[in-house]
Amino acid sequence: MAIMPENFFSEADKGKIVFKKASKWWFNKEGLEFEDNTKVEADVVIFATGFDGKRKLKDILPDPFCSLLEDARSGVMPLYR
Repeated sequence: MAIMPENFFSEADKGKIVFKKASKWWFNKEGLEFEDNTKVEADVVIFATGFDGKRKLKDILPDPFCSLLEDARSGVMPLYR
C-alpha cells in the first residue's frame, strides 16, 4: 500500500521529485552526480535500499513523523517497497 502526499505526482512531473536507480553515484556541492554523468540538484536525499527499511526510517525521522510510519493495528508500514 502506498500513500502519497498531496501533489506528489504533479511535483514529480515538474522534476521537483526525482527517482533514480544507480549503482554508482556521489555527492557534489549541488546534490548528486551519477555514473552516466547526470546531475540532480538536491536538498534532501532518501536512500531506499529496501534492507530493514522500517527500522532505518524510524531511526532517522524525528517525532511526530516516526509514529506515522507504522499502522498501530496491523504493523504495516504504508510505503512502497
